[in-house]
Amino acid sequence: ILILTTLPPTIETERRFRDKLYNLELELEEPFSLFVYPKNKWKESKTATPFHMAIDKDGLLI
Repeated sequence: ILILTTLPPTIETERRFRDKLYNLELELEEPFSLFVYPKNKWKESKTATPFHMAIDKDGLLI
C-alpha cells in the first residue's frame, strides 16, 4: 500500500498509518507492505523504478 501524504515524512507519521491498519491486518490474517511517502516528492520524482512505474500504471486512488 502506497500512502501519499502532505504530513511531514517522519516515523511518527508512518506509525499513525500503521496503527490504523493493524486491526485490518489481524482480521484478514494478511500483513500489508506499507509505504508512506510525501505527496509532493512522489509527483516531482522522475524515477523510472519498477515500483514507481507500476503505481503510475496500475495504482488505485482510494
